[in-house]
Amino acid sequence: MKKLLALFLVVGTLVLLVACNGGTGGDLKESDYTQPTSTQDDESKQEGESKQESNTEIESEDMQESETEKADGNGEGNDQPPKIQTQGYVLAVSTSTHSNSNYDLPNGMSMFYLLSDGTFLVFDGGQGIAASSIDAHHLYKQLRAVADENGIEQIVVSAWVITHAHRDHYGFGQVFFSTYQNEVQINSFLYNAVAGNSASQTVKKMLSSNYPTAKIFSLDVGTCIWLADVQVEVLMTPEALTADKPNAINEDFNNSSLVLKLTVGNKTVLMTGDASKAAWEWLAETYPAVDGVSKLKSDVLQVPHHGAKTAGTTAGYALVDPDVLVYPAGARLYERCVNPKYSNYQESTAVLISNTAKKHGDTTLDPTDLNALIEKEYFFLAGEYLGTEQELASTRQCFLKASES
Repeated sequence: MKKLLALFLVVGTLVLLVACNGGTGGDLKESDYTQPTSTQDDESKQEGESKQESNTEIESEDMQESETEKADGNGEGNDQPPKIQTQGYVLAVSTSTHSNSNYDLPNGMSMFYLLSDGTFLVFDGGQGIAASSIDAHHLYKQLRAVADENGIEQIVVSAWVITHAHRDHYGFGQVFFSTYQNEVQINSFLYNAVAGNSASQTVKKMLSSNYPTAKIFSLDVGTCIWLADVQVEVLMTPEALTADKPNAINEDFNNSSLVLKLTVGNKTVLMTGDASKAAWEWLAETYPAVDGVSKLKSDVLQVPHHGAKTAGTTAGYALVDPDVLVYPAGARLYERCVNPKYSNYQESTAVLISNTAKKHGDTTLDPTDLNALIEKEYFFLAGEYLGTEQELASTRQCFLKASES
């Protein structure tokens, strides 16, 4: 068991950097650490697995041997567990309030991936206000439950992404990071702090103060990171957006969200945080369709900004053309979004839902009909936003399994 744990920890610390094909850069900036550099050019993307061989600090033969042992079950003379299947989960978050009754709350995002090496990739975590830090404890319980279900003793987070500095995405952190330091090992954070923004700097200090040994990476467009069998490609950063649209973040801070594309086997997932209208205009301009296909094309879309208000654009959604929609939202928020009284539900979001439904044969589906959507395999809702830890305890949905065809 000690040998297995050691393997997990070694693989968990491996962040493999390559320049993605067609990217505008390949640097991964590590705050307060020496900056690593890529040793490959863009053409290496065509060679698939070979980019792991040229950059990894662990010999590829050893890793392949380890994966073979996992795939074959317990190796002779050891107690290797069965191969772990990469899976993605969306969680409910707690009820929150806001002084503006027309504001599209309650909301929040908490999503994570169990990786094939037994470590986790986490995105945000939920609220931290007026809820006794329910989200922080709920997230830990779900990580612990998934670890237990897969025979994992130590929770190791290879990378924790903070999409942007809005409290419904990072507010859980102060309680989580301080409470579970001994239970959860975090190897790195992926986070781009917006210069001159106090909330962004506060988040950065929170990460470094609670996990001083964890590396904090500031990402660049075009960078690829390999975490176990998952490739994380950086499609948008706040710096790249404001270079072309200087006022985009000042006009709507949601546009500071990182946009990352995950590739797991033959599955792709577009993680968008709260990227809003200006960000989606930039994405559509930066990644137009070439021979009918855009780099934005993904099997699964994390619907931006909880599906509400300035969630995205019809042109951007058409380039993604997803088969599965994951809403970091609950029934109450969704119903507010589609309620004309609040005028938060964009036509582009309705088109997104309708087009996804049509791909599954639902040609007459009303995208405002939550009851018709909620049981569909292509529509994953985080569930009701509940007010007590007990009610949240079993609330998680699995939206990705790497072995699915």
